[in-house]
Amino acid sequence: MWGVIPGDRTISDEVDQYVILGNHHDAWCQGACDPGSGTVLLQQVAKILGEAYKKGFRPRRTVVLASWDGEELSLLGSTHFAESFRTELMQRAVAYLNADCPIKGHTQFNARTDPLLADALICASRLVSVDPPEDMRTLYDEWLSQDGSESTEPMYAPASQYQLKLHSILRCIQAIDVSQPGGGSDHIPFAYKLGVPSSYPEYVPDYCMYTMPMYHTWYDNIDVVKRFLDPSSSKTGPLPRHRLMVRLWIALIIYLSCAPRLPYSPVRLAHWLCTEWEQLVQKARHEPVDWVKQGIRFGALILCCFPFL
Repeated sequence: MWGVIPGDRTISDEVDQYVILGNHHDAWCQGACDPGSGTVLLQQVAKILGEAYKKGFRPRRTVVLASWDGEELSLLGSTHFAESFRTELMQRAVAYLNADCPIKGHTQFNARTDPLLADALICASRLVSVDPPEDMRTLYDEWLSQDGSESTEPMYAPASQYQLKLHSILRCIQAIDVSQPGGGSDHIPFAYKLGVPSSYPEYVPDYCMYTMPMYHTWYDNIDVVKRFLDPSSSKTGPLPRHRLMVRLWIALIIYLSCAPRLPYSPVRLAHWLCTEWEQLVQKARHEPVDWVKQGIRFGALILCCFPFL
């Protein structure tokens, strides 16, 4: 663990709940992108939150900043932490935000997040400007435009307005693509061993054009980051995607740590579970396995989802 912004007991009885932002600091080679890009973000977030704390900022929930070792060797640091404080984290951790290698490219925003945190990520993206600021576009606008859609919502409207409109907006906007965080990084022990909702947003290259050939090689250096992964321009300034992701993390951390009610999305989770169930059933029809004879039952899971649909 690297640093803590403690919650304020005078305004909340939820200070024992944790919002965790973490990244690993070990690398295979030079590691400018993996894990350097995430380390830069983590340090900048720590600096901003530290300055805000000195000026009186007090969250309702405790913010934890973590820097793990041994990620490349099977997630050793984060797994050891999760297993050492298993009971406490299962009871108190409300979100794990993964900052591992968030800038793999500059073309597309990939919102890998648990369904429970999807609405919170969308709200945060509405409050974050994209460089250059004179274009008056938010990350949310850019996110929509990836699929040919355009936002008609005003920029920087109060968060409360977005919260009130959120569910109706989400029903109308099908272009937003929010997928599961997947595997291979430090969110694994939190998300898939302890059940802590996790988010792992990133910028990626256009995989139809090219991938990321320097990943985990000696060519993962500062020059590659500046020239190819996050190039600057006269309008945007240096490392525009890095600065954008810092703003996103700050907005998301403040939202999750300061909201009077945790901004979870049980409706999205229930819908995702039912969708996954339907896909599982379709696959099972082509498999020579009788679930009933094997004693596999999913009825209780489906019944739990129905009240949220």
